[in-house]
Amino acid sequence: MKILPILLILLLLHIIPASAAVTADEITSNLKCQCGCTMIVRDCNCQEAEDIRTDVNTMVQQGMGKKQIIKELKSIYGNEILATPDKTGFDLSLWILPGVGAIIGGLLIYYIISKNKMSEADIFEMEYQEFLESGSEKGDDEHEE
Repeated sequence: MKILPILLILLLLHIIPASAAVTADEITSNLKCQCGCTMIVRDCNCQEAEDIRTDVNTMVQQGMGKKQIIKELKSIYGNEILATPDKTGFDLSLWILPGVGAIIGGLLIYYIISKNKMSEADIFEMEYQEFLESGSEKGDDEHEE
């Protein structure tokens, strides 16, 4: 009976590191190919992508973590290697500004629409004037006959 908890602990210790290990596919799916094709490294078939995949596989086999590998690749290729920008520093603005722009644009459209909207009194006055004009035209038609 005492063996069961020990086996369970050993099983958990064996599973946890395997799930926490980084894979080359996981890393290359977040990298942009440098040949100019705009594909991600995992899917591109060019020699440049193959070289990057080889480098990543080597780093994974050496036991480097994801952050270490990304840092190493950024030192070689620059920030252009990343398929999506970092969420730190200046690059954070690339994540925030589209949302801010959408909100400002929505508010601007609302302001323009609400500013040009006629009040009920103005609508009534316009319809009343149209009614009077159409009534006077009918009256003119009746007198001409």
